[in-house]
Amino acid sequence: MSLLQHLGLPTPKSFLPVHAASGSPGAHTTPRGPAPVPQAQSSRSASKHEADEGDEAKLRAESKKMQAEIEAKRKQTSDALAQMRKLAPLIEAKIASAQGDEKKALVAKQADLQKRTAQAEKEMVQAHDDLEALDSPGTKREELLAIMARRGSKAKLDEEIEVKGAPGLDPYKKSVNHDRTVTTSSYENGKAVTDTVHDKQHVGVGGYTKEHAHETEVRTGGSTARNSEEKKTAVTTGGKVSVEKKTATEIELADGRKSGVEHVDAREFSAKGGAHEKTTKVTNFDGSSTTTTKKNEIEREDGRITAKTGTTVTKTGANGTSVATDKSAHGGVIAGKDGRSLDVAGSLALVQGLLTQRAAGVGAQHRRQEHDLGVESLVDLALHEAMQDEADHDRRNHQRRGRAQIAGHYWRTA
Repeated sequence: MSLLQHLGLPTPKSFLPVHAASGSPGAHTTPRGPAPVPQAQSSRSASKHEADEGDEAKLRAESKKMQAEIEAKRKQTSDALAQMRKLAPLIEAKIASAQGDEKKALVAKQADLQKRTAQAEKEMVQAHDDLEALDSPGTKREELLAIMARRGSKAKLDEEIEVKGAPGLDPYKKSVNHDRTVTTSSYENGKAVTDTVHDKQHVGVGGYTKEHAHETEVRTGGSTARNSEEKKTAVTTGGKVSVEKKTATEIELADGRKSGVEHVDAREFSAKGGAHEKTTKVTNFDGSSTTTTKKNEIEREDGRITAKTGTTVTKTGANGTSVATDKSAHGGVIAGKDGRSLDVAGSLALVQGLLTQRAAGVGAQHRRQEHDLGVESLVDLALHEAMQDEADHDRRNHQRRGRAQIAGHYWRTA
């Protein structure tokens, strides 16, 4: 019993606990604290936490197991490498004294020994890197899964999602300016699958930029398959618009050889004109490659409207030697005292073919931007004037032919 109750005085409201119900002096109060979590939600969270801990325990156990296996394999490779290095000078000496078929057979054995030695040295380096990664607490999950796939682990790890953001930006908050990366990784049936999505957007004083990239990587044994796509868009306050799209597919074998195809489509527009460039690169397992670049562009400056087109094909051999072939053409119209006339280096067919691409083949989704920048009107004006010049030229030729026919008729009748 409190002192006020003992004296028979009422308890002031300011003395009552904040959680007490009004009109009930003896109401039971409980201290303020976190709201109770529903039982179903609590059980789901607990289950997920237990699953994550179980998956992490599997990964740690598999890492320790792989460390022991890699150590044993590295010792075997080291012993074999030492024997091969001892044999190398012996074969070299026999080749120096041998002749004919015997020498050819020894040279073939030497080449095979050199190949085996290089492979063993590569395996030693890979073993060192894998052990170092397994021993480091900072190694990423996807790197550990890649080691498991390379070493043929039979374990199974559930899918895990990791979300990261740039410093100062909350990756979970929906805002105009953001920079987030979502990585999903899993391992099953000897396959390590990593899927990465990166989204970035920024609006500032200089303009607007947006990036989106998506890459999927699948590792099986010593081979790796990668597939990626990327798009970048930028709009400056000065009215310059650029859009770049890139797709790539690549296969990497256990011995490090790679083969793949890469496509890049880049477009750029401004009040001065536009450009569209496409590049395709095909790489073979032997290291040779072929790169084809096609570029169309239109420029407007000092009363001159110029359209250009060009194709470059570069072939690179397995030895690194490159040979490039270029094909290009250009044409346009020039503003003069008496109006506009075709550039001497151009022709109507070239100008019409290039300019009707509407600023290097702009897609339908960019028509409005193109119109705002004045590129569409620029193209139409140049094409109209070029066609008008050609029509005037044809009309003059027709008039000359008509006068010649009349003169010929008069001469014959005379």
